[in-house]
Formats: sequence, C-alpha cells, structure tokens
Amino acid sequence: MSHTIFSPSHDEGAGELHPAHAGISDLKLHLLITAKRLATPWQVAFERSMRLAKMPLPDGVLLDPACGSGIQLAAHMLTLKRSGIGVELEPEVGRAAAANLWRVATYEKSENPSWLENSRVLIGDGCQSAEVCSLIAIEQVALLQLDPARPQNSRTHGIEEMSPQLGEVFTAWKSHLRQTDRGPAILLDLSPRLLGEQRAQVESIVEEHWPSIGKTWEWTSRGGGRIDRLSLWLGAASTPGIGMRYVRIPPRWDEAAIIVESSQNEENWSAENQHSISPRSPRRGEYLTIVDSALVSSGLVAEWLKQNLDARDRQNWLAVEGRRPMIYHSQPLSSVALESRLLFQTSGQIVALCQSPLDMENIEEYVEICYDNNLTHITVRAPLDDAVQPQLQSAFHRMLAGGGSGGSGFIVSTPSQVGSLYAENKTKKATKTCN
Repeated sequence: MSHTIFSPSHDEGAGELHPAHAGISDLKLHLLITAKRLATPWQVAFERSMRLAKMPLPDGVLLDPACGSGIQLAAHMLTLKRSGIGVELEPEVGRAAAANLWRVATYEKSENPSWLENSRVLIGDGCQSAEVCSLIAIEQVALLQLDPARPQNSRTHGIEEMSPQLGEVFTAWKSHLRQTDRGPAILLDLSPRLLGEQRAQVESIVEEHWPSIGKTWEWTSRGGGRIDRLSLWLGAASTPGIGMRYVRIPPRWDEAAIIVESSQNEENWSAENQHSISPRSPRRGEYLTIVDSALVSSGLVAEWLKQNLDARDRQNWLAVEGRRPMIYHSQPLSSVALESRLLFQTSGQIVALCQSPLDMENIEEYVEICYDNNLTHITVRAPLDDAVQPQLQSAFHRMLAGGGSGGSGFIVSTPSQVGSLYAENKTKKATKTCN
C-alpha cells in the first residue's frame, strides 16, 4: 500500500473546528464527525503528555501508527519538543491530523517551532514500517504511542476487535524502537471497557515481544463516575515500582490532576473480590462517605482510603456497585483539601436513621427529622425513579425554606435493612443520611 504524505500546515479544508477546552477556547482543533466521539479530549491528552515529559525517554522521533485526529501525538510533540510521525488509514482524518499538529505547535507562536518542520502525517497502513521509515527517513523511534480503533457501538471491546492488532504493530516496529535499560518507551491507549481477563491478554502480547518489561496500568476519569480512558505505560514510559494508577482530571484547566498510585500489579488485583458488603449496620455518630465510583472500579480506592482515613479506622462497605459506592467509618476523612474532594461525592456524620420508605407519602416524617437536627438544606442522594427524585428534592427545598441558617446534609437510601440515613456535612462537603 502506497502512502500519501501531509506536512503539518494551516488547512481550512481539514474539517470543522472545535474549541480544545473551555478554559483555552483560543485553541481550536479539527474534528470530523466520524472521529469526534473517539478523539482523545485535549485536557486528557495534554495532562498525560506532561507526565510523560518527566520520564527518561530515549532520543528519537515520536511515532503514532494509528494517529486518528492526531490530538495525542500533537500533545506529546508540544510537551516533549520533538518531531512526530503519524500514520492514519483514512485520508480525511489524516488531513485533519496534520492540520491539528500545526495548530497545536503554533498556538500563541509567531513562527513554526523547529521540531514541527520534520513532522509528518502519512496516509496508509501503520504496520508497514519499512515503507514508512524509507519515506520519512526514520532512524530510531523514541516513543510508540498507539490508540487502536475499536467498534463504536460495542458494549464490550475484545482484543481481536482492535485495529491495528497489537501484535502486528509490535512486530512491525520492534526493531525501530530505541532501547533503554528499562526497554523501549510505549504508551498504549486502550478501551476502558476491557475486563481483567482482556487486560491479561494485552500483557501476554506485550510479554511475547518484551519479556519482563515494566508495566503501569492507568485509569483516567473526568468525573461523572466513569472511566474515560485506560492506558498501559510500558518500559521507559512506565513508572518504576508503580503497577496501577488512577488519574482524576479536574474540571478546571488550571487545576492539577489528582493521582492515586499503587505498587500492586494488575495480575494480582481482582475487582470482584476486593470489596464486600459489611454485615454490620451503620450507627449514629459514624461517618458516611460516597466514593467516586470510577475510583472504585479502578481498584485503587483502598490506596486512597489509606491516605484519608486513620490507620486504626476500618472502613465498612455499605454499597460497592452502582453510581454511589458508600462506606461508613468511625472518624472523619483526614484530607479535606478541595482537590481530594473530587475523589468522593460527599461525606458527613450520620445523625439519624429512618425506616420509612423515602417517598412523598413519608416526606413530612423526613422533614421533621431535618428540623430536629437543625438541617435546613438537604440533598437527596438515593437511587430513586427519575420522576420521583426531582419531586422529592423540590419538596425538601420548599418545606425547609424559611427554617433559618441551619446546617446542610444529605439523605441516602441504603441497600440493607437500615433503610435511610441522614448525614450532616462536617466539612464544606459534609452530609446527612437517611433511608
């Protein structure tokens, strides 16, 4: 298959422009409709590249043999100040990628940086390494960045659905990757839907080509309780002694990402067996915390709790699955920094238990409990029907209005026999729980 070569340049015909991020609306990137949904968000790409820049990468160019719209490659080039080579099968997408490399590299600059001059985007097969190298005169590759395409409508993504296949890419480029004492530098951007068994398959493919290479799995979330990205950092790109990492991207552009890391390896972690519901019911005076569900699904919630709970305080799980994983504990969270709060939805001291169903028929009983505990603002955090939840929330707001300047709290519906819990917020994010 012959390759067409694009040099990064201003290209008005490269597709519709979209703001890269609300906080830096001056930077706009080309995104075709077919590529928009799967494109790496700029904030995620840039934060990842900033951390990659701290790693001792070898000399050479940056390679992305399935570059798509080129956003991640552009971020790497910007932060590492290195030339990049992208390969893309679809001509229109590749054209947009070349334009995006230029847009990022020249953002707020009067002239092209030197590392952009030797950068290229090729239209063709990224596994044809010999032809790519001869056309671009590549000698050694410093970093292999790979984000294989996968089906857009599949609820689960199998290893065999990736295109190009990992093994094919590794075989094609292995001899071109510059080696270090920790192996080559590779960053795999994978589907967040990969299950533990599938992640083990990825590791097996990697091991076939580079036995005992360093591996760091990374789960990235922008909020909303979901994992947005799953990546595997290999060799010189991995973090020594760190097998797993959770990265929470904050909503504001100027805020640093929150990172939770563990020396634990992916192979000895099991999401199914890590947490179990406590047989003991929570009590008044204890604290209840609704944890970020993405942090729980990453497997690193225990590591975060070590940092935020007293070592003598054993957390008990009230709910593990769903949008609101909950724990109760005897002492408040030790960290109340604003940044840390992005890793839990809310936390507060339990001030009341209620056995009555949380519905409009029993709303007056719940309001009476609020008055008894001087709570004038309540947030309903229970898994109720979509039509019932806003109705209840409006009723609490209306019936507690004019009650003075009392405290704030929240109500959760527990899955056990306890019913509902009122929790009073003890920090700015404290809570009250009731069933």
